Amino acid sequence: MSDNICFPAKLSHGHIVNLIEKKVNRIFLPFVVYEKNEYEKSSNSYNCPIVTGYSEVLKNTTFLAGSVDIPFDSPAISFDNINLLRKACWNYCKKLEVGSAIFNKAFKAAIIAQDEFKAQIKLKNTEILTDAIKNNKLVVLVASHPYHIDHLIHQQVSQILSDLGVSVINEDIAFGYKNEGFDSFHTVSQWEYPNRILHAAWWASQQNTTMGFIQLNSFGCGLDSFIMDEISDLTKRSGLSFALVRIDEISSPGSTKLRLRSLVESLKLKTQKGSAEKNEANSNSHLADFNTSDKNRTILVPWFSDFYSPLIPALGKLAGYKIVNLPPSNKQSVDLGLEYANNEICYPATLVVGDIIRALKSNEYNTDEIAIGITQTGGQCRATNYLALIKRAMINEGYENVPIVSVAPSKYLLKNQPGFKPNWFKLIKPAFISLLFVDCLSRMYYATASRELDSSASNRLKNKYLEKANILLESRSYDEFIPLLKQAIEDFNTIPVNATYVQTVGLVGEIYIKYNSFGQFNIVDWLVENHIEVVLPPLMEFFMQSFVNSAAREVEYINKPNPFGYFKNVMEILANHYISKFETILTHFRFYRPVYNISHSAQLATKILNLNNQYGEGWLIPAEITSFAEQNINQVICIQPFGCIANHIVGKGMEMKIKSLYPKVNLLYLDFDSGISKVNILNRLHFLVQNISKTTFHVTN
Repeated sequence: MSDNICFPAKLSHGHIVNLIEKKVNRIFLPFVVYEKNEYEKSSNSYNCPIVTGYSEVLKNTTFLAGSVDIPFDSPAISFDNINLLRKACWNYCKKLEVGSAIFNKAFKAAIIAQDEFKAQIKLKNTEILTDAIKNNKLVVLVASHPYHIDHLIHQQVSQILSDLGVSVINEDIAFGYKNEGFDSFHTVSQWEYPNRILHAAWWASQQNTTMGFIQLNSFGCGLDSFIMDEISDLTKRSGLSFALVRIDEISSPGSTKLRLRSLVESLKLKTQKGSAEKNEANSNSHLADFNTSDKNRTILVPWFSDFYSPLIPALGKLAGYKIVNLPPSNKQSVDLGLEYANNEICYPATLVVGDIIRALKSNEYNTDEIAIGITQTGGQCRATNYLALIKRAMINEGYENVPIVSVAPSKYLLKNQPGFKPNWFKLIKPAFISLLFVDCLSRMYYATASRELDSSASNRLKNKYLEKANILLESRSYDEFIPLLKQAIEDFNTIPVNATYVQTVGLVGEIYIKYNSFGQFNIVDWLVENHIEVVLPPLMEFFMQSFVNSAAREVEYINKPNPFGYFKNVMEILANHYISKFETILTHFRFYRPVYNISHSAQLATKILNLNNQYGEGWLIPAEITSFAEQNINQVICIQPFGCIANHIVGKGMEMKIKSLYPKVNLLYLDFDSGISKVNILNRLHFLVQNISKTTFHVTN
């Protein structure tokens, strides 16, 4: 496992070893994507990626290391739709030769038992609260994730409070409360168990009795890194006594007791002063909406990539909006990002928040004439909540008059932008074709730049053809991209190159760090300067995987069949037609290296993990690594933000499995954040260069 993963994930390895030693017949740990959505106002009911997919890591590490001959069952399950849940459970049980009559009876009984249990928990909570109010006892609501009920993980927090004379309740007491209060938070309410904590905090802030609120937090919990500041802000506005109690494998009862005693003493003082009433300022500030009258605002978007960002303004113009790229990130972006967002969020969020605040504080823009734009996936990854971090930072700096536009598939994320309604259908063709062109341009650039004699020739051609691509987009000459690609191939083929054989390195990882030069400390440029050909997967793969994803969700009863499935199939056929067309032309490039289509990549990924691993880059990372191995590219760098919860599974977590299937593959995992030493990164790359090349290189620092 990774060092910086949460305590419960670390413990699960020990649980598996314990079960293996007991020689159980089989092990069951389901792959649960959705929990039951208990809230009308929440945007989704995802599980954390670690909760969803950690069975993949356990199967590919603990099991693999011990060559264990015990079945490890991890069926995909969704609790959000009872019909799909029934189908998924039956699909699993019938493989165990369970009869349909027994299954139907058991499934019905299980649903009833679970509902009764939840009702009993709420009833017991209510009894405790009623008794505490009647007898003037202090009350503390301890909100946590489900695994915190484990006695070891819990570290006796509730017992300590009880010993201090406090009545303890949990977040289940707030279940069914009529006002869910999610509008009081900037956080996108996409994960079910953080939603429970947010909802409980709101409920506690509305009570007329003096109450304390404790959030139990496992060190390394990626989801809590987004909600703990929101809860802290709410408790300050409402006057609710709050304590964040952090828990990991290091048991520290002394510091925990001190933290809890401090909270209890503050509650006693409030009770003595009779200050049970809540503060008036119990509502959160919000940014201005993007209305129809704002259509002429200039939309500022963070810089993403030297290859792809230059085309965004032209695509925005086609959509009817003026979009301007912000400058690439720099040290000031890092400093501002850390100032306005806690240091436990992922590095891309730090940079994006910093870029936006840097621009707003620069006084280069009239805030009445601009808006901020940000893309959002709406999935399990934390990237969906970058929107919340940006809003918090802008409000804290007093930029409430600047609206923010979210480019996202989720209706929930679009509710505050009624004036942003681009014609997406009109954008499909130009966006798709221009992306294919830039992918080809990128592949030619990296293959040539690592071999060229004139170190600037490839860069000049790159800039030349990005400008030409922009001209074609602005003139809507989409069919001219094919001739433009042919012209680019001819020009790149004429660049004088060194005849010496150049070694190759495959590069995979989190999408922002992978394509953003500053975010990856310019390591791709460093490798190119040292005559290492860097093979970057086309960005198109990230979007094409959606066709595979939807099918995988339907096959394993996680999502209902798409009513527009026929249209989706037609779109996939058209997409593959254009991809094949561009790929055929690119074969004339002298250093052409083929790429697999997305269906073949998905087949390779199934050797490693379930295709329902769809958070972050999902199954695409192991698919890209195995694609490299199939093409004899055995030196692969996987880069990710430090603490990336998706890459704990699909990246680092799959290393042992990948190496068992492809023993020649050498994987180097590099983490990036504001505190990582660039010297350390370069030292590790020095070793990589020395190991993969028999040629003497002049290595530049």
